Amino acid sequence: NAANFSVQGSGKTAVLIAAHLMFRADKNEKANSLFVVSPKNVFLAWEDEFNACLNKKSKLYKEGLTELSGSKKELKKKLFSGKRNFIINYEKLVTSLDLISQFLLDDKNKVHIVLDESHKVKSETAQRSQATLQLSTLPAVRKDILTGTPCPNSIQDINTQFQFLYPGLSYQENRFRFFVRTTKRDLLSSGLKITKSKDIKRTFVHVPMSEPQISLYKLVRGDLISLINKKKKISFSKYRDIRRSFMRLLIIASNPLILTKKQFENGEFYYGDRLQMNLHKALIKEAQEGGSPKIQYACEMARKFASEGQKTIIWSYFKNTIESLGKYYLKDLNAEYIHGGVEIGSEDEFDTRKYKIKKFKDPDSDCKVLIANYASCAEGISLHHVCHNAIYIDRSFQADQYLQSEDRIIRLGNDNQKNIFILQSKMPSDLQNIDVAIKNALERKVAVMSDFLRVLRLV
Repeated sequence: NAANFSVQGSGKTAVLIAAHLMFRADKNEKANSLFVVSPKNVFLAWEDEFNACLNKKSKLYKEGLTELSGSKKELKKKLFSGKRNFIINYEKLVTSLDLISQFLLDDKNKVHIVLDESHKVKSETAQRSQATLQLSTLPAVRKDILTGTPCPNSIQDINTQFQFLYPGLSYQENRFRFFVRTTKRDLLSSGLKITKSKDIKRTFVHVPMSEPQISLYKLVRGDLISLINKKKKISFSKYRDIRRSFMRLLIIASNPLILTKKQFENGEFYYGDRLQMNLHKALIKEAQEGGSPKIQYACEMARKFASEGQKTIIWSYFKNTIESLGKYYLKDLNAEYIHGGVEIGSEDEFDTRKYKIKKFKDPDSDCKVLIANYASCAEGISLHHVCHNAIYIDRSFQADQYLQSEDRIIRLGNDNQKNIFILQSKMPSDLQNIDVAIKNALERKVAVMSDFLRVLRLV
């Protein structure tokens, strides 16, 4: 069993498919079934790799991968239909482990189990982590894990992933022997086309906040400070309130109307008094005039690139921001948007995820902008051939999502210059800046992972 921690876009899926074909041909350790667990948005990448890597006449290509979705009855029918190769998302694994266990315990099934984007099970207490650890104890010919970001928060992120491969063994004693990594340096030295570091231009753009934004930010920040200072010991419920306040600060720095509009629609306006009703009206006026300062800047840059014949991907954490940009602010650029509410569907089904990605990737399409959130598009799609510009309206504290999102346009097979614009709110110096806090946290987490890989001479 082993891990492939190669950089994004280096071909981990292709290598895994090749390895699986070897195990199918191995007389001593013969596999006849491939079982992949991955985030739902990575299903597209597996489908693409099967089409790109396999001979159309090969048995594996003809068998294909069956998606384990639907009701429990439907899932059972698929599992025991005689098909051999399956793909399932982590959430479905949690609710279907009993049926999957039956399939794996059947002696005629010699299964090769794969966790793709295995950093998704980094938290030892999460349900999906517990489900994969139970899966690891069942019979399998081989187990593999794939991710380019193995420890996005801390070195401890490795523990659950290693336990999946080798239950009961110590990671610390075996850390030099259980994984491989193809680095960007390896790809460059091979003469392959890949974007070099010098060709990646990251620009932090400091966007001044509007007066209504600053007023609302001060109110929420005051609440947050009050929560932290009330008690030295923070209870779980208090921790939840603190987390909610951090999220509110992030919303205000990005698109404050989301916060006030939500409160207003629930019948309780934010903070309730007449002054805040006026604040809400000011934010509505701002939205009607082109959106928050960050949204306006993102739109200006997207239009600039479109006028030069270039495409742009815009990232945001928030569904409302994504839809506002796609439906209204960037309608003139025939923008498409993707978030968790957009079904995967097929390339021929209007308004599905596959349809939108195909439309954006078509070099002759008049769709010049794709707006997406990290959970839906940060993994599993390649945009590097048609898109060289990324704009981040906001980011979260999750380093894996940010790193993965960057690599949608920085991948093997393209050496064009890439422009990455990270928008940060500019606010009075006496206010702690949530965007700067996120920037510092992400840099720390990325440094931890880089040090881990460097120690193993694998950067």
